[in-house]
Amino acid sequence: MNTKDIQETLTQQKRAKKLAYFLAVYTIVITATVIYMAAIWIGIKVTKTDTPACESAPVTIEETKTTIASWYDYELAGVTWSEDHRTAASREFERGIIVEVTNSTTGRMVIVLINDYGPDEKIHPDRSLDLSSYAFAQIADLQNGLVEVEYREIGPGEYHPL
Repeated sequence: MNTKDIQETLTQQKRAKKLAYFLAVYTIVITATVIYMAAIWIGIKVTKTDTPACESAPVTIEETKTTIASWYDYELAGVTWSEDHRTAASREFERGIIVEVTNSTTGRMVIVLINDYGPDEKIHPDRSLDLSSYAFAQIADLQNGLVEVEYREIGPGEYHPL
């Protein structure tokens, strides 16, 4: 293929994308019109309201707390999982909860899934989070070992035990 053929192919692809977008919008408009007309035909009064048809539940922002976080390596724990898991152990949250963890000094943030209980309060009373090595590396240098973090619950996630 020469340059002219490549340019022509790209132009055709752009036209195809524009046509697909137009058809999608057109289909939505036609569908909405048909639904509107059917509602009028069967006698449903259609009026515009200021209230959305589906109101979402109020969003609550959980309180931000501060703690010292450490990290652990799955190989050390004897667990064989992928190295790129953003997970954490917590004695405060149940398994399956998603938590936002922010380095108090740098502002770097990571979202983690709680998948284990720990750290042990008798051994580490000042810590309430152990991050996976991958999650810890997202917010601090692993050589630091410990970092002060702010954390808050985001909500439930999907927990898949081994």
